[in-house]
Amino acid sequence: MSESVLRLYDDYRAELIEVPLHPADEVLPLSYLLKAQKAQVYATGSYSAQLSVPRAGYIRHVEVQLNHYPISATYYANTNRLYFAPGGRSKSIFADAFGFARFTIRVTYASGPAQMFYSDYIEVITPLTDENYSVNSMGAYIARHNPMLFYGTREDYDTREGSKGPGYYSLEDKIRQLKQTATLFERSWRLIRLRPRKAALHSQNGSSQSMQASVRYLLGHPEALHRVRDSRVGLRIGMNTYIPDLSHVDQTLSTTDVYENQVTLSFLKGVCDDIEAMIPELAREKKLIPARSVLHDKTITNMQNSAAFLYEVMKNSFDSTENELRDLLAGFRYLYQVYSRAIPARLIELKKAPTLTPAFRQLPAYRLIYESISRCFARKNVSVGDLRFVRTFLQITEMYEVYVLTKLGEFFESSGFQRTRSYRVNHTFESDTFYKNTEINNVYIYQKDDLKITLYYQPVIYNHKHPDRAITGLGRSTSISMPIKGSEESSYGTYYTPDYVFRIESPKWKGARYILGDAKYSTSHDVKKQKIFPLIFKYLFSISPIHPDDQITGLYVFNGRNPEVQTRLRIARSIYDLVRDSESIFPQVEIISLYEYPGTRQADQFEALQRLFTNQIEKARAIYERPLNVSDSDSLLPANLDSQSPLASLALLSQASLFDPDEADPEDPFEEDFETMETTEDQEAFPPMTPSSPDSDPAQDNPVEEPVDRSVDFSGLEPENGIDENTAQKNEEPLNDAVHSDLSD
Repeated sequence: MSESVLRLYDDYRAELIEVPLHPADEVLPLSYLLKAQKAQVYATGSYSAQLSVPRAGYIRHVEVQLNHYPISATYYANTNRLYFAPGGRSKSIFADAFGFARFTIRVTYASGPAQMFYSDYIEVITPLTDENYSVNSMGAYIARHNPMLFYGTREDYDTREGSKGPGYYSLEDKIRQLKQTATLFERSWRLIRLRPRKAALHSQNGSSQSMQASVRYLLGHPEALHRVRDSRVGLRIGMNTYIPDLSHVDQTLSTTDVYENQVTLSFLKGVCDDIEAMIPELAREKKLIPARSVLHDKTITNMQNSAAFLYEVMKNSFDSTENELRDLLAGFRYLYQVYSRAIPARLIELKKAPTLTPAFRQLPAYRLIYESISRCFARKNVSVGDLRFVRTFLQITEMYEVYVLTKLGEFFESSGFQRTRSYRVNHTFESDTFYKNTEINNVYIYQKDDLKITLYYQPVIYNHKHPDRAITGLGRSTSISMPIKGSEESSYGTYYTPDYVFRIESPKWKGARYILGDAKYSTSHDVKKQKIFPLIFKYLFSISPIHPDDQITGLYVFNGRNPEVQTRLRIARSIYDLVRDSESIFPQVEIISLYEYPGTRQADQFEALQRLFTNQIEKARAIYERPLNVSDSDSLLPANLDSQSPLASLALLSQASLFDPDEADPEDPFEEDFETMETTEDQEAFPPMTPSSPDSDPAQDNPVEEPVDRSVDFSGLEPENGIDENTAQKNEEPLNDAVHSDLSD
């Protein structure tokens, strides 16, 4: 039993649930997460808690997150009790949870460093709704896009990327590294085939190699044939007999059975054996996933264990990973075959990085092989139990963030953009914060013609003085943070972590345009009423570009729940609901519904996204690429209009005497109608999609997508409510309810 425990009190059912707590730096194996006995909580229940951790008598402050979202909690030191204040219409802290719930708790002591704890996963019992179908479909959608999330592009592998730096090394990381290794071996093989590494070998009389050398010599030196009269001995050519003079034949032969070739073949054979052993081991791990999930309380009706749907999604993820391993095995077997033909050599035992010989150092192809092999040995080996992606499905909030990420990637590629890079960077931050680096790729680069869109996933927006601010080009401009609802004190911080940042740029533009995004597993109504204002403050008022020519021109908030599935809601809705032409107002602030309920059409989702991004791009083109008949001193004015209100923009143009303020300018990009906006073919970043027919086949509402094959290309070779604090006992004294910066950030 864990030394630290969180005791949950079900106030409605008078039940006590003990949930083990683990230090944040302890990485639990997947087998533990799957086999551990899981407590069950109710999405409609009311809960309070009691904290039992070391040095409990010295606790000064406690902060709590549930599934990565901060919740307001008041801690009472004399009883170690926690009372939650969920806020909003719901009285349960688990109202937005689906599948599993997990607490993250940061404890600050009167002296010494703060300590972070993670709870075991808790199964969530929810009412019967269509949400099950949506969650299951979202998980399947993510599983189909594993290559985008974990693996790189051909360009990534050709750049000979180094180690990813500190962090948890998983099976997905190993697969990515093996994909890169295969690409580099393919490139080296083309050079090695032409000039393999050889060593001199003295021939023996009568050997086949000696005979071949003699024949080659005579073909090039006919003068070495001497005519003799005795026809019984020699070579008979026509009517004459000749004796060859082989005294000048080089008797020194060569062999490819050298150390460098032995290392190359032994490594390829070892990789094949390693992958072949992983596949059945992965199948054994998959069997640990519970076949079904039941309710502990058999008397409950009209409720379900929502974890069952995520278990099914986890199985799909295992299947996807197994397919990746099988593709890798086929590729490395082929590499071993063609290398064996080009450089036949003995196999040797290779348990550590090879010795850096002169050939490995000086010959380009062999140096590439040496670096690839050494990089593989430099990282610790992993088992299939280190499969990281399955953990993504244990928390619906994180799962929804990854779902939106994959949906955005698919949207860009379906619009003609090519994903040229996808990789992971590690952000630096204080050790006792809630933020953790992502375990999937967090930088994606898409390009089409002159346009480049960089999508950052969960980047850290530092203050303007931080050395790592250049990663995104954005900086936090104020230390003031939005307080958590229920707290009367303001909070302060130094960085923000939005879920998404889009950087749109073109060499024809002066500066880049930024759109910030956030994913909320909530309804569009709750986002608009409760969540949008803090996001506007954080991402539009508290962040600014580092470069003066860059601009923040939008905020997209994605929501993943729709209780009224029979009602066809607009996918994208602007918060500017008091004006007719909301699309002309910048920065854009849009609430975008992305989910997989029955009847949801991906074509409709992509059409809504296309409309928004096209508006952004065409606005920039109108400003930077349309010729303006103004003097050089006035030419920068239109570039500053995006940050102005309509009245302020009108005042600027009036003062500049560009046109009569009482008369609309037909060339003004701010007055263009989006519906009738015409663009030339080479400017059309997002080509129009075929509108969906209202009488279309219902079977096509959720089309099954063919998996995208991004495996390594070998064609060039030969063969992721509590009780209100007022109800607490009178003898309990609140310690504090102050909010620290990183909880709300």
